[in-house]
Order: sequence, then structure tokens, then C-alpha cells
Amino acid sequence: MAIVSQVDQYLSAFDHARVFDISTIRKKLNEYVKEGLLVSRKNGKMMLYRRTEELEMPGTDVLDFFSETAPCGVIGSFLKDKTNDIADNFAFKHHYITGAMDSEVLCTILEAIHEKRNVTVEMLHRRKNRVTESNVVPLRIMISVQSGRQYMMAYAPYFKRITAYRLDNIFAVKNGEIADRFDELRDKLNGMQQHMWGVATDSRSGNRMEHIEFTVWYDDGEQHIPRRLEREKRIGKVEYIDEHTCRFLADVYDASELIPWIRTFICRITDISISNKFLEIQFKKDLQTMYEMYGMEGEK
Repeated sequence: MAIVSQVDQYLSAFDHARVFDISTIRKKLNEYVKEGLLVSRKNGKMMLYRRTEELEMPGTDVLDFFSETAPCGVIGSFLKDKTNDIADNFAFKHHYITGAMDSEVLCTILEAIHEKRNVTVEMLHRRKNRVTESNVVPLRIMISVQSGRQYMMAYAPYFKRITAYRLDNIFAVKNGEIADRFDELRDKLNGMQQHMWGVATDSRSGNRMEHIEFTVWYDDGEQHIPRRLEREKRIGKVEYIDEHTCRFLADVYDASELIPWIRTFICRITDISISNKFLEIQFKKDLQTMYEMYGMEGEK
């Protein structure tokens, strides 16, 4: 009770303070005991806790990397502040630090996934420009390697489907009851990921998959191009036509998710075909507009 009262006193400084019951505090303290952060002893009917005499901090290289890259890396940043090391041992080509603001939301969601619980989320509905509340079953956190944007893949009982929720749209998360269908829904998501390029879980043209393929040409000294295709193909596959030509193929829920990536192969693409013809026409139209902009209308 003394610890609960102290926590309530700390939180009272906030306008909308969260409330933690005794059971939650006790579970968290027991976790700290298990991790070696605290030592507990019983005094009659009362359980007493204290910090351990010594705690070995992780290596500074580990903290430096963790604080910059991992989800909830803000935790590593706080630990790093406790050391005297100020050297930055890592440099990043793509560094997405905006997710640090969503660390508390992310941590709560990860706890719910670990315990297989429902959650209630308050989030911004951008189209309607208002805050909505939804009860969902969180299944996985996915982070874009292109933008660093973080998503919660969750089952929405109201819509009866698995969909993606942007973490930067979520204001608050509250853990709920154990989700009876968690394992079943997680298995379903695993199966769906065989046709997910990003986070889209349904086709804009109905329930059918969208097929996309394109052919690229490369010269003798440009083996980095097929190597890049192999490295970045995700759920697609690469077929080798001859020593200078290969083809990428994929069946996905939403082919539009691949377009920004495909554009990076412009000037190498010799042919492209998309089952969603509206998307294919738009891609070729954009390409033609670019040619006209640079005065290349007559070139192939």
C-alpha cells in the first residue's frame, strides 16, 4: 500500500493521471525481483522491497545500439544516461527517431501481445478528424523499413477482420481481458503475411489477389541489380531469363504498396504488368509525364 500511495502521489502531478491497482503494482515488482533489479522479503503479512546492492549494466555498445534502433529504445536511452560513456559508436543511413514519442503506447501493446489480451485504443480518425475508441486484439507490431512508421496489426471484432493501425494515430491504450482466439488469429495473420508486401490485408479490387511482375535488364558489371532484387524481394520471387535479364513476380493483397519500390528500378524496367489495370495505366502515365517533363518523349 505504501508503494501504491507513492505512485499515486507521483501521478497526481498530471492532469489525466493513470491509476494502478495493488495487483498491477505487485506483479510489476515481482517481475523486477525476477530480473534481479529488486530484492524482496516478508515481514509478517507485509512484503518489503529494496533495490539490489549492485546491478551490472549492459555494455555501452549494446545500450548505444538499443537506444537508437529498437522499439521502445527510449528505455535504452535512459539506461545510457546512467553511464559515463558519451561516445556514439554507431552511424545510421536510415534513422527513424520519431517512434520514440510512441514508446509508451508501443510498450503497452507489446505487453498485451505477450499476455494475449484485448486492448481498447483511443485513436485519431484522420478522415473524420475526430477521436474514436475501438476494442481490438493486437497480434503483431510491424515497422516499415522504408519510412520507419510503426503499425499494430490487430483483429477488429466490429469489422471481423485483421487490419493495420498506425501507432502515431493512437493516443492511449488500455489492456483488457484475455483474448480466447489469440492463437487462432495469430496463425491467420501468419498465413496472410505470405501475400503482404506492407500492411495491407485485403485487396482494393475485391477478395482477389493482385498479380504484379516486371522485367529488368542489367549489364555485365551490374550484378548488384539482381542481388538487390533478391535481397529486397520479400514475399515475391525472382526468375532469371538470361544473363542480363530477370523478372520479379508477386501475388499481393494491394499492388499499390510496391509502386514506390518499383520506381527505384526505372531506366532498368523493360516490361511491367499489373492485374489491377487502373494501377498499371497510372504507373505508365506517370512515367510518360516524367519523360515529357525532361524532354524525352521520343526516347525508348
